Amino acid sequence: MSKRVFSLKFVPNDEANGVRNALEEAGIEYFESPPGYLSSLGLNAAGIWVANNEEDPARTVINAFQKEWLEKIHTESGNEPSASKRADRFMLIFLLGVVVLSLLVISYLNTN
Repeated sequence: MSKRVFSLKFVPNDEANGVRNALEEAGIEYFESPPGYLSSLGLNAAGIWVANNEEDPARTVINAFQKEWLEKIHTESGNEPSASKRADRFMLIFLLGVVVLSLLVISYLNTN
């Protein structure tokens, strides 16, 4: 039985080619399924498949490739993802929501 180890939906060509090359370099045989008629609905999306006994090695190879690929993309673009920046942005939006809600409650209480 085969297992899909990588979905090709919304994947840029250079990343897909990199995954193919990484699997070939590791000696893992794979095949691809084309997108089906219902791929626009999220069904029958294109993917890379391997034999059931090759699933774990293939996922290890793909994960290693994606880690390197993401580091390369972030280095080239100059954008370093930062969990603290996302947390700061979330906290700011949350506090702004609390302030707005407080002002609405105060204004409602003052009208009664």
